[in-house]
Amino acid sequence: MKSIKIILMSLMIVSLIFLIGCGGKPSGDLIKIQDAGFLTIEQCQVRGLQDKVLMIESKYCSHCEATLPDFIQACAEKGVEPEILDVSVSKNRQKVYSYGLDYVYTPTFVFGCNYYIGAMPKTQYLSLLDKFLASQN
Repeated sequence: MKSIKIILMSLMIVSLIFLIGCGGKPSGDLIKIQDAGFLTIEQCQVRGLQDKVLMIESKYCSHCEATLPDFIQACAEKGVEPEILDVSVSKNRQKVYSYGLDYVYTPTFVFGCNYYIGAMPKTQYLSLLDKFLASQN
């Protein structure tokens, strides 16, 4: 009987550790991105996003895979170094959360304080990068 109690207690402890500390979402103030939009200047600055270009993608997302080359080419043409975060990897998911963001769909793009959902043609990436670069001056 004593060994059953020890086993049950061990299982409960392991379960709690898994639920609390195994790469879940932080309990802080996350902004959920589920449609195109923008952050206020304060939200953007607090999150350190004003000078960032992010692509939130997943290796399980066929749209992400299809648009990634166009996105990378557009960034290269404009001299922008994007941060590409594959959220199927826990550390990248945590990086997104560290920016105070939560995502619903992939791909999700962040150009400074503006964010967009879904794959786009290269011309649209170029246009968004032009707007982003203009906001940096």
